[in-house]
Amino acid sequence: MRLVPTVSVLALRPLLAFLAEKNIENRVLLERLGVQIDANDDDARVPMHRLVHLWSHAEAILQDPDVGLHAAEHATFDTFRALSSLAATSSTLGAGLAQVERYIKFITGLSSYTLTREGDSAVLALTAHRWIPHMRHAAELLLAVPHIYCGRASTWPWSLTDVTFSYARPASSKEHARIFGCPVAFDAKRDALRFSAALLDSPSRFRDDDVALAMSETSERIIRRSEQPDVVAAARLCVWERLRAGDVSIAGAAKAMGMSERTLQRELSAHKTSHRILLDEVRSAFGEQLLKSGTRLHEVALLLGFAEQTAFQRAFKRWFGTSPARWRREE
Repeated sequence: MRLVPTVSVLALRPLLAFLAEKNIENRVLLERLGVQIDANDDDARVPMHRLVHLWSHAEAILQDPDVGLHAAEHATFDTFRALSSLAATSSTLGAGLAQVERYIKFITGLSSYTLTREGDSAVLALTAHRWIPHMRHAAELLLAVPHIYCGRASTWPWSLTDVTFSYARPASSKEHARIFGCPVAFDAKRDALRFSAALLDSPSRFRDDDVALAMSETSERIIRRSEQPDVVAAARLCVWERLRAGDVSIAGAAKAMGMSERTLQRELSAHKTSHRILLDEVRSAFGEQLLKSGTRLHEVALLLGFAEQTAFQRAFKRWFGTSPARWRREE
Protein backbone atom coordinates (compact mmCIF):
# COMPACT_ATOMS: atom_id res chain seq x y z
CA MET A 1 0.00 0.00 0.00
CA ARG A 2 1.40 3.41 -0.95
CA LEU A 3 1.90 5.76 1.97
CA VAL A 4 0.31 9.21 1.75
CA PRO A 5 2.99 11.94 2.10
CA THR A 6 2.37 14.17 5.10
CA VAL A 7 3.78 17.37 6.52
CA SER A 8 4.06 18.44 10.16
CA VAL A 9 1.66 21.12 11.34
CA LEU A 10 4.79 23.06 12.38
CA ALA A 11 5.44 23.75 8.69
CA LEU A 12 2.09 25.56 8.52
CA ARG A 13 2.73 27.85 11.48
CA PRO A 14 4.00 30.89 9.52
CA LEU A 15 1.03 30.72 7.14
CA LEU A 16 -1.48 30.18 9.95
CA ALA A 17 0.01 33.12 11.89
CA PHE A 18 -0.26 35.34 8.82
CA LEU A 19 -3.86 34.29 8.22
CA ALA A 20 -4.74 34.86 11.88
CA GLU A 21 -3.38 38.41 11.62
CA LYS A 22 -5.82 38.88 8.73
CA ASN A 23 -8.65 37.74 11.03
CA ILE A 24 -9.00 34.34 9.39
CA GLU A 25 -9.51 31.75 12.13
CA ASN A 26 -7.21 28.73 11.74
CA ARG A 27 -9.71 26.18 12.96
CA VAL A 28 -12.41 27.27 10.51
CA LEU A 29 -9.96 27.36 7.61
CA LEU A 30 -8.52 23.89 8.35
CA GLU A 31 -11.96 22.35 8.77
CA ARG A 32 -13.09 23.89 5.48
CA LEU A 33 -10.14 22.17 3.79
CA GLY A 34 -10.93 18.83 5.44
CA VAL A 35 -7.98 18.91 7.84
CA GLN A 36 -9.12 17.53 11.19
CA ILE A 37 -6.20 18.49 13.46
CA ASP A 38 -5.38 20.78 16.33
CA ALA A 39 -3.06 23.47 14.94
CA ASN A 40 -1.39 23.68 18.38
CA ASP A 41 -0.51 19.97 18.47
CA ASP A 42 3.18 19.76 17.52
CA ASP A 43 2.88 16.07 16.61
CA ALA A 44 -0.05 16.54 14.18
CA ARG A 45 0.56 15.91 10.48
CA VAL A 46 -1.35 17.04 7.41
CA PRO A 47 -1.69 15.10 4.12
CA MET A 48 0.47 16.75 1.45
CA HIS A 49 -2.41 17.24 -0.98
CA ARG A 50 -4.25 19.22 1.72
CA LEU A 51 -1.24 21.51 2.01
CA VAL A 52 -1.47 22.27 -1.71
CA HIS A 53 -5.13 23.23 -1.23
CA LEU A 54 -4.27 25.34 1.80
CA TRP A 55 -1.77 27.49 -0.11
CA SER A 56 -4.15 27.93 -3.04
CA HIS A 57 -7.01 28.81 -0.72
CA ALA A 58 -4.90 31.28 1.25
CA GLU A 59 -3.85 33.10 -1.93
CA ALA A 60 -7.44 33.28 -3.12
CA ILE A 61 -9.07 34.53 0.07
CA LEU A 62 -6.31 37.08 0.73
CA GLN A 63 -5.96 38.11 -2.90
CA ASP A 64 -2.21 37.98 -2.24
CA PRO A 65 0.00 36.47 -4.97
CA ASP A 66 3.01 36.72 -2.61
CA VAL A 67 1.41 34.96 0.36
CA GLY A 68 4.44 32.65 0.80
CA LEU A 69 6.85 35.55 1.17
CA HIS A 70 4.55 37.41 3.52
CA ALA A 71 3.95 34.31 5.66
CA ALA A 72 7.74 33.91 6.01
CA GLU A 73 7.92 37.32 7.62
CA HIS A 74 5.64 35.99 10.39
CA ALA A 75 7.99 33.16 11.35
CA THR A 76 9.52 33.75 14.80
CA PHE A 77 12.34 31.90 16.52
CA ASP A 78 9.76 29.64 18.16
CA THR A 79 7.67 28.93 15.06
CA PHE A 80 9.25 25.55 14.35
CA ARG A 81 9.77 24.76 18.04
CA ALA A 82 12.89 22.64 18.60
CA LEU A 83 14.33 23.17 15.12
CA SER A 84 14.05 26.95 15.50
CA SER A 85 15.86 26.80 18.83
CA LEU A 86 18.62 24.51 17.58
CA ALA A 87 19.27 26.69 14.55
CA ALA A 88 19.07 30.00 16.37
CA THR A 89 21.19 28.97 19.35
CA SER A 90 24.03 27.32 17.41
CA SER A 91 27.42 28.94 17.80
CA THR A 92 27.70 30.07 14.15
CA LEU A 93 25.40 30.56 11.17
CA GLY A 94 27.00 27.54 9.51
CA ALA A 95 26.26 25.35 12.51
CA GLY A 96 22.70 26.65 12.63
CA LEU A 97 22.07 25.98 8.94
CA ALA A 98 23.58 22.52 9.37
CA GLN A 99 20.99 21.82 12.07
CA VAL A 100 18.26 22.93 9.69
CA GLU A 101 19.67 20.70 6.94
CA ARG A 102 19.70 17.68 9.27
CA TYR A 103 16.31 18.04 10.91
CA ILE A 104 13.99 19.84 8.47
CA LYS A 105 12.84 16.48 7.10
CA PHE A 106 11.13 15.76 10.43
CA ILE A 107 8.94 18.83 9.88
CA THR A 108 8.31 18.85 6.15
CA GLY A 109 8.16 15.08 5.80
CA LEU A 110 9.80 14.87 2.40
CA SER A 111 11.27 18.27 1.55
CA SER A 112 14.74 19.17 2.75
CA TYR A 113 17.70 21.49 2.27
CA THR A 114 21.21 20.85 1.04
CA LEU A 115 23.98 23.19 2.19
CA THR A 116 27.03 23.12 -0.07
CA ARG A 117 30.09 25.21 -0.90
CA GLU A 118 30.66 26.30 -4.48
CA GLY A 119 33.98 28.11 -4.61
CA ASP A 120 33.75 31.17 -2.37
CA SER A 121 29.97 30.83 -2.13
CA ALA A 122 27.64 28.80 0.05
CA VAL A 123 24.37 27.56 -1.43
CA LEU A 124 21.27 26.55 0.51
CA ALA A 125 19.04 24.71 -1.95
CA LEU A 126 15.65 23.04 -1.64
CA THR A 127 15.22 19.41 -2.54
CA ALA A 128 11.95 17.53 -2.64
CA HIS A 129 10.71 13.99 -3.10
CA ARG A 130 9.18 13.24 -6.48
CA TRP A 131 5.77 12.80 -4.82
CA ILE A 132 5.65 16.45 -3.81
CA PRO A 133 4.25 18.85 -6.40
CA HIS A 134 6.19 22.08 -6.76
CA MET A 135 4.44 24.83 -4.80
CA ARG A 136 5.58 28.36 -5.52
CA HIS A 137 4.42 29.74 -2.16
CA ALA A 138 6.00 26.92 -0.15
CA ALA A 139 9.31 27.34 -2.00
CA GLU A 140 9.28 31.08 -1.32
CA LEU A 141 8.56 30.53 2.39
CA LEU A 142 11.22 27.83 2.74
CA LEU A 143 13.90 30.12 1.29
CA ALA A 144 12.74 33.37 2.88
CA VAL A 145 12.63 31.92 6.42
CA PRO A 146 16.35 30.95 6.67
CA HIS A 147 17.31 34.24 4.97
CA ILE A 148 15.35 36.24 7.55
CA TYR A 149 16.68 34.09 10.41
CA CYS A 150 20.29 34.57 9.31
CA GLY A 151 19.76 38.30 9.05
CA ARG A 152 18.61 38.35 12.68
CA ALA A 153 21.18 35.91 14.05
CA SER A 154 24.37 37.02 12.27
CA THR A 155 26.75 39.31 14.10
CA TRP A 156 28.32 40.13 10.72
CA PRO A 157 26.47 42.04 7.98
CA TRP A 158 24.25 39.45 6.29
CA SER A 159 23.43 39.64 2.57
CA LEU A 160 22.65 37.31 -0.30
CA THR A 161 24.50 37.18 -3.60
CA ASP A 162 21.49 35.95 -5.54
CA VAL A 163 18.32 33.85 -5.27
CA THR A 164 16.95 31.45 -7.88
CA PHE A 165 13.50 29.91 -8.26
CA SER A 166 12.54 27.10 -10.61
CA TYR A 167 9.08 28.43 -11.43
CA ALA A 168 8.22 30.99 -14.12
CA ARG A 169 8.65 34.70 -13.43
CA PRO A 170 5.52 36.03 -11.70
CA ALA A 171 3.66 39.12 -12.86
CA SER A 172 5.55 41.14 -10.25
CA SER A 173 8.79 40.38 -8.40
CA LYS A 174 8.78 43.58 -6.36
CA GLU A 175 8.29 41.72 -3.07
CA HIS A 176 11.05 39.25 -3.91
CA ALA A 177 13.46 42.16 -4.38
CA ARG A 178 12.34 43.79 -1.11
CA ILE A 179 12.67 40.67 1.03
CA PHE A 180 15.82 39.12 -0.45
CA GLY A 181 17.61 42.37 -1.29
CA CYS A 182 19.54 40.87 -4.20
CA PRO A 183 19.06 39.76 -7.83
CA VAL A 184 16.30 37.13 -8.11
CA ALA A 185 16.16 34.80 -11.13
CA PHE A 186 13.27 32.61 -12.26
CA ASP A 187 12.96 29.58 -14.56
CA ALA A 188 16.18 28.34 -12.92
CA LYS A 189 17.27 24.74 -12.32
CA ARG A 190 16.79 24.97 -8.55
CA ASP A 191 15.26 26.93 -5.71
CA ALA A 192 18.27 28.26 -3.81
CA LEU A 193 19.96 31.02 -1.82
CA ARG A 194 23.59 31.95 -2.58
CA PHE A 195 25.79 33.93 -0.21
CA SER A 196 29.43 34.33 0.75
CA ALA A 197 30.78 31.13 2.34
CA ALA A 198 32.66 33.33 4.82
CA LEU A 199 29.32 34.14 6.47
CA LEU A 200 29.03 30.54 7.66
CA ASP A 201 31.62 31.43 10.30
CA SER A 202 29.66 34.40 11.59
CA PRO A 203 29.03 34.02 15.35
CA SER A 204 25.34 33.76 16.21
CA ARG A 205 23.72 36.36 18.45
CA PHE A 206 21.81 33.51 20.08
CA ARG A 207 24.57 31.00 20.85
CA ASP A 208 23.47 28.47 23.47
CA ASP A 209 26.45 28.02 25.79
CA ASP A 210 24.59 25.42 27.88
CA VAL A 211 24.26 23.08 24.88
CA ALA A 212 27.88 23.72 23.90
CA LEU A 213 29.01 22.88 27.47
CA ALA A 214 26.90 19.70 27.51
CA MET A 215 28.48 18.62 24.24
CA SER A 216 31.99 19.34 25.53
CA GLU A 217 31.43 17.43 28.80
CA THR A 218 29.95 14.48 26.91
CA SER A 219 32.97 14.40 24.62
CA GLU A 220 35.32 14.28 27.60
CA ARG A 221 33.29 11.49 29.19
CA ILE A 222 33.28 9.40 26.01
CA ILE A 223 36.97 9.98 25.37
CA ARG A 224 37.81 8.81 28.91
CA ARG A 225 35.84 5.62 28.30
CA SER A 226 37.62 5.05 24.98
CA GLU A 227 41.26 5.28 26.01
CA GLN A 228 42.01 1.65 25.14
CA PRO A 229 42.97 1.34 21.45
CA ASP A 230 40.45 -1.37 20.45
CA VAL A 231 37.58 -1.51 18.00
CA VAL A 232 34.97 -0.81 20.69
CA ALA A 233 36.69 2.40 21.76
CA ALA A 234 37.08 3.50 18.15
CA ALA A 235 33.45 2.67 17.38
CA ARG A 236 32.21 4.53 20.47
CA LEU A 237 34.07 7.69 19.41
CA CYS A 238 32.83 7.29 15.86
CA VAL A 239 29.21 6.88 16.98
CA TRP A 240 29.54 10.08 19.02
CA GLU A 241 30.97 12.00 16.06
CA ARG A 242 28.26 10.66 13.75
CA LEU A 243 25.54 11.59 16.26
CA ARG A 244 26.87 15.15 16.38
CA ALA A 245 26.68 15.17 12.57
CA GLY A 246 23.05 14.04 12.66
CA ASP A 247 23.64 10.43 11.57
CA VAL A 248 22.74 7.59 13.95
CA SER A 249 22.98 4.75 11.40
CA ILE A 250 25.38 1.83 11.54
CA ALA A 251 26.01 2.41 7.84
CA GLY A 252 27.39 5.88 8.58
CA ALA A 253 29.57 4.60 11.41
CA ALA A 254 30.96 1.74 9.34
CA LYS A 255 31.77 4.02 6.41
CA ALA A 256 33.51 6.51 8.71
CA MET A 257 35.60 3.65 10.13
CA GLY A 258 36.51 2.36 6.67
CA MET A 259 34.79 -1.01 6.94
CA SER A 260 31.57 -2.69 5.87
CA GLU A 261 28.52 -2.88 8.11
CA ARG A 262 28.93 -6.65 8.37
CA THR A 263 32.57 -6.35 9.44
CA LEU A 264 31.74 -3.74 12.08
CA GLN A 265 28.89 -5.87 13.41
CA ARG A 266 31.17 -8.90 13.59
CA GLU A 267 33.97 -7.00 15.34
CA LEU A 268 31.63 -5.51 17.93
CA SER A 269 29.86 -8.82 18.49
CA ALA A 270 33.22 -10.43 19.26
CA HIS A 271 33.54 -7.91 22.11
CA LYS A 272 29.99 -8.65 23.30
CA THR A 273 28.56 -5.32 22.20
CA SER A 274 26.83 -3.78 19.18
CA HIS A 275 26.29 -0.49 17.38
CA ARG A 276 22.88 -0.17 19.08
CA ILE A 277 24.42 -0.61 22.54
CA LEU A 278 27.11 2.00 21.83
CA LEU A 279 24.53 4.41 20.38
CA ASP A 280 22.41 4.02 23.52
CA GLU A 281 25.50 4.63 25.65
CA VAL A 282 26.40 7.82 23.78
CA ARG A 283 22.82 9.08 23.64
CA SER A 284 22.22 8.50 27.33
CA ALA A 285 25.47 10.29 28.27
CA PHE A 286 24.67 13.30 26.08
CA GLY A 287 21.02 13.32 27.12
CA GLU A 288 21.99 13.38 30.78
CA GLN A 289 24.25 16.40 30.25
CA LEU A 290 21.61 18.21 28.21
CA LEU A 291 18.96 17.69 30.87
CA LYS A 292 21.35 18.99 33.54
CA SER A 293 21.94 22.08 31.39
CA GLY A 294 18.21 22.88 31.33
CA THR A 295 17.74 22.19 27.61
CA ARG A 296 14.06 21.74 26.72
CA LEU A 297 12.89 18.15 26.21
CA HIS A 298 11.93 18.51 22.54
CA GLU A 299 15.35 20.02 21.82
CA VAL A 300 17.06 17.15 23.64
CA ALA A 301 15.12 14.68 21.49
CA LEU A 302 16.33 16.32 18.28
CA LEU A 303 19.93 16.64 19.47
CA LEU A 304 19.92 12.91 20.24
CA GLY A 305 18.67 12.11 16.75
CA PHE A 306 15.10 11.11 17.60
CA ALA A 307 12.39 12.02 15.11
CA GLU A 308 9.79 12.40 17.87
CA GLN A 309 9.88 13.39 21.53
CA THR A 310 7.85 10.29 22.47
CA ALA A 311 10.59 8.03 21.06
CA PHE A 312 13.17 9.87 23.18
CA GLN A 313 11.01 9.52 26.30
CA ARG A 314 10.67 5.75 25.78
CA ALA A 315 14.42 5.40 25.31
CA PHE A 316 15.18 7.54 28.35
CA LYS A 317 12.93 5.38 30.54
CA ARG A 318 14.79 2.31 29.29
CA TRP A 319 18.14 3.93 30.19
CA PHE A 320 17.30 5.41 33.58
CA GLY A 321 14.07 3.71 34.67
CA THR A 322 12.10 6.96 34.83
CA SER A 323 10.82 9.76 32.61
CA PRO A 324 13.14 12.65 31.66
CA ALA A 325 10.83 15.15 33.38
CA ARG A 326 10.87 13.23 36.68
CA TRP A 327 14.62 12.59 36.41
CA ARG A 328 15.19 16.34 36.03
CA ARG A 329 12.96 17.16 39.04
CA GLU A 330 14.79 14.67 41.25
CA GLU A 331 18.30 15.79 40.30
